[in-house]
Amino acid sequence: MNKSKKIWLGLVAFLPLVSGIILVIFMLTSFLPAMIRMNHHVNENEMPFTFFAEFMPLIIMGIVAVILSIALLIYFIIHVMNNAQLKSEERIIWVLVFIFASSIGFPIYWGIRIWPDAKPESSFVKM
Repeated sequence: MNKSKKIWLGLVAFLPLVSGIILVIFMLTSFLPAMIRMNHHVNENEMPFTFFAEFMPLIIMGIVAVILSIALLIYFIIHVMNNAQLKSEERIIWVLVFIFASSIGFPIYWGIRIWPDAKPESSFVKM
């Protein structure tokens, strides 16, 4: 894999983590003021429309983040299964890490297994 593809894959691997942080910050900065406005709002008929209209960017970004995470999950599982440098036990561990901690597991796998160049195995001492 060439260096530019590794860099792009690294950027994409960090996107679910970054988008999750942005979603939490956006939710805290938008949801709390909207709830306070909802308590002081007089006309209850128009409140649900304005309340959900404020959260449309959050909903859209959440949907995009979920689709991106699923696509990355599929890509990284395929990459783990096709990686000849990994033993079968390590493959199982990486798949479980991707399933249970995907947004943290993607950058870790990228940093450990994709970014460094492949090193030939030494035949000095084999146990």
